Amino acid sequence: MIDLIKGFITYGFLAVMCGYFGWQSYNTEPRSGWQWFGAIFFAVLTILWLWMSVRGLFA
Repeated sequence: MIDLIKGFITYGFLAVMCGYFGWQSYNTEPRSGWQWFGAIFFAVLTILWLWMSVRGLFA
C-alpha cells in the first residue's frame, strides 16, 4: 500500500512537472518548430506518467 501511494505521488509529480514545462514551451511567442516538439514531447510524457500513476493504483 505504501508503495502504491509513493508511486502515485512520484508519477503524479513527474506528470505535473512535464505538463508545466510543456505548457511553458507552448506559451512562448513566437512559436518555433522546437517549441511544438517540446510541447508534444512533454504532453506525451505527462500522459505516460499519469497513466503509470493510475495504473499503479489499480494494479
